[in-house]
Parts: sequence; C-alpha cells; structure tokens
Amino acid sequence: MAEYTQYYLAFLDLLGFKEIVKNRSCSEIVNIFEEIKKQYVIRKSDLERDTSIPVIPPDNIMYYIMSDSICIYIKDDVKNALPVLLGLCLGFQLRMLSFSTPVLVRGSIAHGGLYSDQRVLFGPALVEAYQREEKLARYPRIIIPKHIIDEHEEVIMHTFAASGFLYPEQDGFYVTN
Repeated sequence: MAEYTQYYLAFLDLLGFKEIVKNRSCSEIVNIFEEIKKQYVIRKSDLERDTSIPVIPPDNIMYYIMSDSICIYIKDDVKNALPVLLGLCLGFQLRMLSFSTPVLVRGSIAHGGLYSDQRVLFGPALVEAYQREEKLARYPRIIIPKHIIDEHEEVIMHTFAASGFLYPEQDGFYVTN
C-alpha cells in the first residue's frame, strides 16, 4: 500500500520561462536545463585526512524537473536534510544568475508528506510549497516559513544566518540571499 513519506521539499520556478522559450534558441534553453540537471553535492572538509565528504550521500537527494519547475527533496529523517537543501537552493539560484542573461528563480520550501517514484511526484508538501511560491513569494526569492527554520534553529542560524545567506523578511518568511 502506497503511503506518504516525510520530506523537506523545495519547489523552484524559473521566472519568465515563456519569454525565454520565445526569445532564445533551443540550444540556449537546453543549456539552462543541462545546468539544472547537474546534481551538486554539499561537502564538508575532513582536515585530518585532507579530503572532503558529502554531508548527505548523493543518493538521498532527489530531483524532479517539470518544464520550468524544479523540485529538490530529501527525506526528513536524513541528518542535516534541511541545511543541505538550503545550500542546494542557494547554489541553484547562483547558477541560474550566472548565465549571460540571468534566469530568475522564485520558490518555497515545505516540510511534509510526499509520494515519489521517479516518474510521479505528489503530496501535501508539494501542494503547500507550490501554493506558497505562487501566491506569497511574489518576486524572485525562495521563502521558508519560520516554523521550519525554528525546527533546526541552532544549525541553520549558525550556518546560514550568521553568514548572511538567510534572513527574515517583513512578511514573516525567511529568505535565501
């Protein structure tokens, strides 16, 4: 019997995609998607061994691309799932901005039930993130509800807020910077 599994999910939308399709060549659009499909890994240094290792094994990080919408999701029982997801979102924003004509991103992060089987993705977490992105993000930014940040306040504030990569906005959401 199929059941939802608990995940942290980022729903990311490429803004102005209709205009991109209208005004750019197929090759340029393929380059955007080639960059999107690159699955980066957040690594930590092991100074004693002079190496780096993934914070989360890459197999635990899932990607789902639907035209101009990208979902990145990690099971919530994986240690450091939320900090790694935030890092991946920051990296994604930077990669999209690095094109000669930048691609702006708007999105939202949610925590909740999700069903995923490689070809199908649905669930309350996806609906929540999509609706928040669509109705509340309003401009290029990735929003995270305060209650999600509060669940991991110590590591999030130490890693992201202290370095300026995450901050609260007046509307009550935290935003990646």
